Amino acid sequence: MARTEEQYQERAINTICAIQLHQTLTLPLDPTSNRPYPIRITYSDVRPNPPSSASTADEPTVLFIPGMMGGRYFGFHAEKAAKKYGVRVLTLDRFGTGGTTMVPLEERMQRWIEIIPPFLDRLGVKHIALASHSVGAVYALNIVLHLRQYLHPKAPYVALTVPWVTPAHSGVALMSAASMLPVSWTGNLHNVIRGVNNNIGPIFNFSSGLYGKITNMSSIPASSPSTSDAADGTGNGTTNGENVGEEQQDEDDERSKSEKKKQSDAISSFVMKCAFAENMEGGSQDALLCLQKNPDPTTTNADNINSSSPQKSLWGTWTDYADVIPVLAAQESQLLPLNPTNNNEGAKKMLIQAFYASSDRMIGKKGGEYVDKCWKEKGDEQFEYESTVVEGADHDSIVSEEIGVLDTILKTAAERFRGED
Repeated sequence: MARTEEQYQERAINTICAIQLHQTLTLPLDPTSNRPYPIRITYSDVRPNPPSSASTADEPTVLFIPGMMGGRYFGFHAEKAAKKYGVRVLTLDRFGTGGTTMVPLEERMQRWIEIIPPFLDRLGVKHIALASHSVGAVYALNIVLHLRQYLHPKAPYVALTVPWVTPAHSGVALMSAASMLPVSWTGNLHNVIRGVNNNIGPIFNFSSGLYGKITNMSSIPASSPSTSDAADGTGNGTTNGENVGEEQQDEDDERSKSEKKKQSDAISSFVMKCAFAENMEGGSQDALLCLQKNPDPTTTNADNINSSSPQKSLWGTWTDYADVIPVLAAQESQLLPLNPTNNNEGAKKMLIQAFYASSDRMIGKKGGEYVDKCWKEKGDEQFEYESTVVEGADHDSIVSEEIGVLDTILKTAAERFRGED
């Protein structure tokens, strides 16, 4: 018997309100970093069920860093693959998103680097693989740059899905137009999206793979046909032997597709309601960060933050992939397998996998080619770099379950943690 609208809504509520998607911890104020306030973090913690046989410290763990407006609800997308490969997936709401404390824009990246160690330590996580989507790449590479010790010591792994590229290098006209909007407009994007989702919002898209259509319908079971319907394939309650006719099978398939679509629509709608019922101001900060538009350029160096390397931009100590990759390469040169003076037998080069969409209105084809060029020219000896163009994917859908990239990422992370690759 087909479900009612209320049943679809109830299942959506049960799915999105699962406790693993709504975890919270608070980091106390830290006088050593000139942060005179505590930081509350909301996050999702999706783990294999049953949990991995490895201890928490050794459990394959991926820190997924979503794109603009993305956050902990991404855990819903990762649940099926996490269980399949025995991987723990952590996803934080960034500052000013969900229930995570808002911080000044000019402090955003430094505070990010600051909270990751105590966050992982509180969860008992010793090492992680990194995966990111869109602007999440900026946050991920800052972890590689400043917190290299948290990557796996033998087989470090970083996955970058459609890494954000500024309009200067991507050449995407729409993003160039977006960069010309006044800072006050971009900084108020979250409120604009709430009210006019089909106007200004699509200029920036959501860059999260989350707040658009929920496409991982394969994990949502459809209701079974009623006993009388299944009896003979016609619904008249009479038996038709062991085989259901092709016509009835087609009808059942169509019913299954229809019901899964209705369920996915209900989940998508409920995620939107939940996300925008919470704070989304951080999404506007990320829009400014994407475009490197600081409302107060005099604060870019963040003088009130203790740091051995002063900030050059909202991205931290770097402004572009061409800036940071040589620094990362020099850093890796001091580690195995490149430096024979070290003594960590069996260590492999860091694997960097980039995934690009065949259709991408945010970074375009040129943006991906630019990132590829930077890695190959400036880090070819120090990293094992691979890139793939994913057919049928766009900037947001590339991290949906049906595309398969997320499955590949979690499988690779699990194999490298377990030494199986």
